[in-house]
Amino acid sequence: MDRLQSRSGAGHKGTSF
Repeated sequence: MDRLQSRSGAGHKGTSF
């Protein structure tokens, strides 16, 4: 989900999944 990653930011791109 790209939308969740965008909201989290570059610090939580891996933890979004």
